[in-house]
Amino acid sequence: MGFPAIKVLSTSVEPVVWLVFREHRHSLTDEVGRLIWITQKVGLGKSGVRPWIQMVKKKKETRYGKQRDFIRLAVKDDGGFVGELSSEAFSTFGDYGEIIPQWLVNSDVITIIYVKNRHPLGFAMLSALSGEILAIAVIPKYQGSGIGSALLSHIEELASKLGLGRLLLHTAKENDVAHSFFQKAGFRVLGSQEKYYPKGQTALIMSKGIFNNII
Repeated sequence: MGFPAIKVLSTSVEPVVWLVFREHRHSLTDEVGRLIWITQKVGLGKSGVRPWIQMVKKKKETRYGKQRDFIRLAVKDDGGFVGELSSEAFSTFGDYGEIIPQWLVNSDVITIIYVKNRHPLGFAMLSALSGEILAIAVIPKYQGSGIGSALLSHIEELASKLGLGRLLLHTAKENDVAHSFFQKAGFRVLGSQEKYYPKGQTALIMSKGIFNNII
């Protein structure tokens, strides 16, 4: 895991990167896609994307500040929110209030945050290497308002930009609400895995094919 040090990026690359972002101010997923394309072109591969993603996130904060609802990339400071919501949403299955924040700082994991009126209301995590959705959660009082669907849609776009052909996820066999949510989004059950969760519950394995949109 990890990514090349910033010094690996030559000074001739940086102006090209920022030129692309200055001329193409589109969605978050568009900009992440361009990062991936550029770093692949200069020989860094997917693992070299992370430092640039963080810089793009900082550049977009000013633009996002005046918007009521938006999705942004997570930063280390989001660990408290992610941990608290994970504990509330997933404690039935294990100590995910401690586990999931560790994924937040993994350079191979992309985490996005849904924000409304400057308050985070939900998050989703994608493994950039395997295409697995590691977690998706929304504060209970805001569930059913479309936030989960918005997060899932952004995850699918990011996976497409990464060149992934399929998304994978695990969800508890007993979680009928999650089954319905993912099935409506086009996911299908591939099988099950016994004792998948730390507390011993069985997980269903679900998958969805996606269309690649590599820049």
